[in-house]
Amino acid sequence: MSKASRRLAAIMFTDIVGYSVLTQRSEEQALKDLEEHRRLLRSNFQANEGTEINAMGDAFLVEFSSSLNAVRCATSIQRILSDRNRGLPHERTIRVRIGIHLGDVLSQGDDVYGDAVNIASRLEPLAGPGGICVSQNVADDVRSKIGFPVVRLGRYELKNVETPVEVYRVVMPWEEEEPKGLARPGRQRVAVLPLANISPDKNDEYLADGMTDELISTLSNIANLGVIARTSVLRYLGTSKGIYDIARELNVEAVLDGSVRKSGNKIRVTVRLIDGVSEEHLWTKKFDKELEDILVIQSEIADNVAEAMKVEMKAKEKNQIVRRAAANIAAHTLYFKGRYYWNKRTEASLQAAIECFEGAISEAPEHALAHVGLADCYRIMGGRGFMSSEEATSKARALVERALDLDDTLAEAHAALAGSLEVDWDWSGAEREFLRAIELNPSYASAYQWYALHLGHSGRFEKAIEAARRAVELDPLSPVMACTLFEEYYFARRYEDAMEQCQRAMKLDPEFALVHYSLAQIHIQRKMMDQAIAELEKATSQSAEPEYKAVLGYACAVSGQKGRAKEIYKELAEAPVGGKVSAPNLAIIHLGLGEDEEALALLERACEERSDSLKHHIVSPLYDNLRSDPRFDALLERAGIQTP
Repeated sequence: MSKASRRLAAIMFTDIVGYSVLTQRSEEQALKDLEEHRRLLRSNFQANEGTEINAMGDAFLVEFSSSLNAVRCATSIQRILSDRNRGLPHERTIRVRIGIHLGDVLSQGDDVYGDAVNIASRLEPLAGPGGICVSQNVADDVRSKIGFPVVRLGRYELKNVETPVEVYRVVMPWEEEEPKGLARPGRQRVAVLPLANISPDKNDEYLADGMTDELISTLSNIANLGVIARTSVLRYLGTSKGIYDIARELNVEAVLDGSVRKSGNKIRVTVRLIDGVSEEHLWTKKFDKELEDILVIQSEIADNVAEAMKVEMKAKEKNQIVRRAAANIAAHTLYFKGRYYWNKRTEASLQAAIECFEGAISEAPEHALAHVGLADCYRIMGGRGFMSSEEATSKARALVERALDLDDTLAEAHAALAGSLEVDWDWSGAEREFLRAIELNPSYASAYQWYALHLGHSGRFEKAIEAARRAVELDPLSPVMACTLFEEYYFARRYEDAMEQCQRAMKLDPEFALVHYSLAQIHIQRKMMDQAIAELEKATSQSAEPEYKAVLGYACAVSGQKGRAKEIYKELAEAPVGGKVSAPNLAIIHLGLGEDEEALALLERACEERSDSLKHHIVSPLYDNLRSDPRFDALLERAGIQTP
């Protein structure tokens, strides 16, 4: 045997992302791509004085005499592959991950061993497609010599490596500052795609829909796991997009999908967890159980997801999941049906949802989630004019309080209670409940959204922007979340950032009334009244929201169409929703007409009556002309609003 020797070396590991998936699609094409990949990489190894130690299928182990040569070789490889991939469909691209570490190696014959080799091999999977990850000693060696930024990712605990390793990324010119699909040292992210209903009876669709919602809720209880909200994943219902594209759009590490089949009293649930970068299956499992055990499946899936994604589940999180799994199955089935109808948001579907939730409560009076579902129905019924606001608010409040008596760990109930407390102008109580909801469910996008609005209405714009950004991160394809972030930028007078969110929301849903209303507000600030009026007319044709009509009246008045503004004023003032609810809306039109005294009088009345819309209105830039008036300052103080 040859004698072993030690030396200092830079070790590079490379690997094709998702090669096994490519072979499944077309073995012949995959072999051609593999040969092309080998030819391109080997020419770069030679050009940068690298020694090929081993070629293992689609992977290479290469030794260099210096960190600089290794990194120059890596950047050259990624540049060539980026040029090669440009314009090709995803399935024809060759995407390589590269890891580099500098350290002692033990060589014997043609092979090398040691910690340097092990660490380099563990760095490679951390790089995203087309990425390069290096250890700190490599980063220190090359930082000022390669012409590319070297960004710290954090301390990672690597398998079979005794101490944590500081990991850095070499940022190529075409990469984003934080690339999609890059593994994070802390919070992992997963998307639960809508489960397919393959039951013989299509009326069992509610079961697949309900299980999707329940899986999202169950996984959301795990603090170290970010779970994408329902509104974003629903966009992929029936999609032909591949997992890689979905994971990139949602910025997640993994995607969970599957199917539900019910036959009589039996249920089969098939699920698979798929790596968002390589598209390889992390695990696949089939559950055949009695229908009464359906909630136990949720708990088992949560355990499997946490284990596969190496996410620690704390004891209290596990207890919450187990408690959900112990619910009365008959009541929970009705709860599934109720949420199925509730998600449709029509008056008829809300009435059907109410019947389901009431049935669940009748079946199991201790079913806390059914109380929350019923409260949510009344909240929307009141907000959309399907019943009186006062009656809806009263019923929803009582149901939420009952739900919390039954289970005070429900994030949904705490968030709903926060909304009721805002109506009562109990701002500190509302904030406490929003924070409790977020603590209980760190993936609850709506809680972050409502909390952002709460903060913005209090004049705390930067904190509001932070909360709204978190809502967008958890629900990235929701135009509502994009418009919420728009509103917080708009209130903060950051109009360029606001416009960017507006354009983003427009791409998500060009027919969404709130998007047109948001865009109109930017046009008003830019003195583009014709464009503002055009957008407001689109918004008012799609929605009966009084605020949209009021701002249309304001824009008409400012642009010189005072007759039309007064007609809009009369229409609002005589509407059944007049009185204290419409006072701030009417004040906006007075401002457009230059009638500041009348506007102040209406705002004063709204403050005395504790209008629940007042805070939303008077932080708006539309009221900036009043801010020099001490009476307006007094209104802000009485409403508990910080001066913008």
